[in-house]
Order: sequence, then C-alpha cells, then structure tokens
Amino acid sequence: MADLTDTVAGPFASLALITPMLLAAQGLAPHAESAGRIVVDVFIVLTVLLGGWLTGQWIYGPLVLDHLHPGYFLPTVAGGLLAAASAAEVGQQRLAQVMLGLGLVCWLILGSMILARLLFRPRLATPLVPTLAIEVAPAAVASLAYFAIDGDRVDAFAAGLAGYGLLMVLAQLRLLPLFRSLKFTPSTWSFTFSWAAVGAVTLHWIESGRPAGHLTYTYLVLAAVSALVGAVAVRTLIALGRRQLLPKPPPQAAGSAADN
Repeated sequence: MADLTDTVAGPFASLALITPMLLAAQGLAPHAESAGRIVVDVFIVLTVLLGGWLTGQWIYGPLVLDHLHPGYFLPTVAGGLLAAASAAEVGQQRLAQVMLGLGLVCWLILGSMILARLLFRPRLATPLVPTLAIEVAPAAVASLAYFAIDGDRVDAFAAGLAGYGLLMVLAQLRLLPLFRSLKFTPSTWSFTFSWAAVGAVTLHWIESGRPAGHLTYTYLVLAAVSALVGAVAVRTLIALGRRQLLPKPPPQAAGSAADN
C-alpha cells in the first residue's frame, strides 16, 4: 500500500498487471484460445480497476507537480492501449475499442501535464531521468493497438500517430548527452519497453511499404532492439550480483532490523 500511494513509485505497480495480460494475449491465446481470452479479460479488468484507483488516489493526494514523471503514462495510457491490443488479439473488438478510447483520452490529458512539467519545472531526479524514454511509447503503443483493431492497415489515423511518434523519437536525440551520463538503476528498464514498442511499429511500417531492402531493415531493427534489451538484462544481473540494484536501507532502518 505504501508503494501504491507513493507519488513517485505508485504508477510502476501497474506493470504487474499489464505484463501477464500481454503474455496471455500473445503467448497463451494462440495455443489455448478460451483460456487465453479468460486470462486476458481478468487482467484487463484488474488493469482498469488499478488505473481507476490510482487516478482517484492522485486526485485525493493531492500531487506535487515536480513528482510527475513519464511513468505516469503506465497505469491508464499504457494499460488502456495494451488492453486494447490484447482484447483485439483474442477477438474482442468492441472491448478493444473501449480500451483504445480509455488509453487515448488519458494520453491526451496526462501527456499535456507531463510535458508541461518537463518543460517548465526543474529536471527530474537522476534516478527518474531514464523514464524520459517513455515519452516515445504512447504514440507507438497507440499505433500497435490501432493496428491490432484495424487489421494492420496504415491509414490517415495511423499516419498521424506516426507523425507525433517521430517527433518524440527525434527529441530523444537531444537527450543523449544526459542519458550517457547516467548510472545504471532499475529505471533504466524504461528504455527497453519504450524502444521495443517503437521497433514493433517500425516493423509494421516496413512490412506495409516493403521498400527496397526491407528485409535488411527488418533485421537491423530486430537486432537493435534485441541488443538493447539484452544489454539492460546483462547489466541488471551484474547489479544483482554486486547488490547494487536496489537502494540500501538507511543506516537507522538497517540497525533496527539487526536489533529485531
């Protein structure tokens, strides 16, 4: 409960529900359709309930503007859009459309607030700087959800999402000096999901247009995303081995634990 009500860590709790929802849609449903649909629906319900509870908690809080960070996209924006994609994967089109609406509207509202905080308030605390990579994710995840609902068709709406996504990808180039100065922290995983989503959308566009050498481009995208995820995974294992992954408790708390 302390994590859920924490204004910094709270949004990340939603990943505990979003991840199994995706696994059920893409890993279970193709082999056991009925079981996959049931598991997807259960985690969609839980994702929406948690998103609603967190939204209420943020209203009740209230929030401090400087605590706002791109991780706030996760419960309702990523949750809603990935729920849309998952529902479409198991053949529930109307539910997918409802979840798409939830995710898109939350993206418009939260996106404007988060961007205003990033533009006009002091820089994020260093451990949260990697969450800036999440800024590329909403347009990419919205595209994936839309493709899942609309049958992988590139139309005007998909092109519009790609336009904003391109802007956010290019903005990340200016942030490279900041990213290069960071030490490894658990929030470094923000890069993996965000850029994997961008890579997946890029593959859709490559497949749709099939430019000359499209197979080469496909392999390059897959190799880049795999290298990124693999590097972060290896670095995580190293940090675990060195007991550096999670912050150490304050000396007083450590002393109290020893006394108990």
